[in-house]
Amino acid sequence: MRNGRLVSYRTIASSLQRDFPFVTETISDEEVIEWLGAFMGLTNAPIMLSDQTAFLELCDGKAPLPCDLHLIMQVAKTNAETLADGPCATLSPMRWTTDKFHRRYHDSEKDFQVNSPYTYTVNDNYIFPNFNDGILAIAYKALPTDDEGFPMVPADEQWVQAAIHDIAWKSARKLWYSNKISTDKFQKLEQDRDWYFSQAVTYSRMPSIDQREGIKNHRLRSVTDVNYHNDFFRNYQLPEHRYFRGQYLNNS
Repeated sequence: MRNGRLVSYRTIASSLQRDFPFVTETISDEEVIEWLGAFMGLTNAPIMLSDQTAFLELCDGKAPLPCDLHLIMQVAKTNAETLADGPCATLSPMRWTTDKFHRRYHDSEKDFQVNSPYTYTVNDNYIFPNFNDGILAIAYKALPTDDEGFPMVPADEQWVQAAIHDIAWKSARKLWYSNKISTDKFQKLEQDRDWYFSQAVTYSRMPSIDQREGIKNHRLRSVTDVNYHNDFFRNYQLPEHRYFRGQYLNNS
C-alpha cells in the first residue's frame, strides 16, 4: 500500500551522485529523466502511475487519446452535449469491441447500433466508438509528472531505491560495454537492481487494512455479482446484506 506521496527526479539524481560516483561522469540529467520514465513505463505497476480522467469530443467517429495516457482503465459514453458538461453527465459503460468489422459503423448510413451495446477500439492515437458523435469519458493511468513535466516516482523508499539502482545499472552497463568497469562490479549492480525491484513489487502487493476490508467483503458474498462493470466497480467492496429468519444481517 503506497503512502500517496511523490518525489521529483532530482531526488533520484542527487542520490545517484552521492551513492554511485561513477554515474556523475557518464550520464546527464536528460538521461536520468529518460531512463526514469522508461523504468516507470516498463514497470507497468499501478502504484507507479497516477489516476486520471478526461472527456473527449468525437469528430467523424473518433477522438484523440490523451497525450499522457499509459493504460486505459475504462471508457464510458456520456449524455453530455459539450465538453464542459462532461463532469456532470450520466455515464454508460462501454466494452472493448469483439467485432472485427467495428470500423464499418463509420462507413455506412445504415443503423448497425440497434440493440447493440456501446463498444470501442483504439488505433493510431485515436479512440473509435461504435457511434459517430458525442462525448466520451475515459479513466486511465498516466505517468505522474511535476509542474515542469518531469517524471516523479512514489516516495516509498522501496520504489526510490529501485529507481536509483535501475539507473545506476544502466549507467554501469555503458561502462561495461566499453571495458571500463569489471564484470564482477557490473554483476553486483545487476543483483542489487533485481533485489530492490523485487522488494518494491512485493511491498506494493501488500494491501492496507482498508483494502483488505474491501477484499473480504467481496470474497464472502454468497452470490457473486457478475455485473460490477455496469457501475464501474463502484460497489465492488460493499458488504453483502443477508436476509436470515426475517431480518437482514451484515456479513461485516
